[in-house]
Amino acid sequence: MAAACRNSLALKIQPPIVFSATFYTEASLLKVGLTGGIASGKSAVAGMFAQLGAQVIKADEIAHQLMQPGEGVYAEVVRHFGKGILNPDGTVNRPHLAEIARIWRRSPLAGLPEISPRASTN
Repeated sequence: MAAACRNSLALKIQPPIVFSATFYTEASLLKVGLTGGIASGKSAVAGMFAQLGAQVIKADEIAHQLMQPGEGVYAEVVRHFGKGILNPDGTVNRPHLAEIARIWRRSPLAGLPEISPRASTN
């Protein structure tokens, strides 16, 4: 029975459609966001979409890159939270920053939304 279910599912999945650049614009793209808790299958589903030809943007990887020393976001996060969030090598101690953010969640974080717009202009 499991093989029958697997086969019926496989029949419903169509190969990716290739569009000519003249018929296709960014506005016509379907944009999908995957959310969920730890180990909920987000990466597995993103992999399935990629196999079907979808373009997958991994926001967490981009965020990690932007938090590297020398990046504008890094500078603003350190300015906002202080050098106490840094490891001895100057990288952001992400677990420590996450803990501070959890504590600060109950206090004013008005300046935090300002980080992205200013940092993106650097």
